Amino acid sequence: MAEQWFHAHNGKPVGPVSIEALRQLAHSGALAPIDLVWKEGMPAWVEARMIPELWPEATPPPPHIPQAPLNYYYPVGGAVVYAGFWRRFVAYVVDCIILYIPVLVINGAVQYVIRDPILSASRRGLLQVLPIAMTGSLPGLLINWLYYAGMESSQLQATLGKMALGIIVTDLEGRRLSFGRATGRYFAKWISTLILYIGFLMAGFTERKQALHDMIANCLVVKKQLPTAQA
Repeated sequence: MAEQWFHAHNGKPVGPVSIEALRQLAHSGALAPIDLVWKEGMPAWVEARMIPELWPEATPPPPHIPQAPLNYYYPVGGAVVYAGFWRRFVAYVVDCIILYIPVLVINGAVQYVIRDPILSASRRGLLQVLPIAMTGSLPGLLINWLYYAGMESSQLQATLGKMALGIIVTDLEGRRLSFGRATGRYFAKWISTLILYIGFLMAGFTERKQALHDMIANCLVVKKQLPTAQA
């Protein structure tokens, strides 16, 4: 009888399936290297990347079963739990509240400084005003970019809003983002916004709860691991 495997999806075991079916899921991207799998006879669930039959070109797994990565919360069954739309939305609202006052103050200060050049340029026409007026929005853009990209690429892997909701941002392998990738994810949000916010709504119905900007940057937003008591 062929071996019967199970794989974890949204905290629940799915299966049984054959190793061939599991390999197809892995090669299509439906099964990520950090997703957990199990078959009868194994003492515990392990990450799919530890099964050489799924990625034969990968480095052979170590002889021991690894502990769950520190960045993840594994509920009963051992699956990574992706952060859903509403949890992410509340985190975004918290971040907006946190950023509102500093952005308002700095933008106001810049607008005060450039008001005389704007008035002077307005006498020469609209094209003379636009470049100066646009500089007034640059501080707010800079603050938002450094806040999101800086915090999500830090050891915290989350903004203050995400920390409050217990979620973090990782790459598809569960690793911390580089500042460059976090920057790409931030500016990819503009695309999610320009298509009538549909890019954000995608987090509510895609398999791994990815928004469009997550897909563009190859990122995941997951629930952070809860601390466990030590025996």
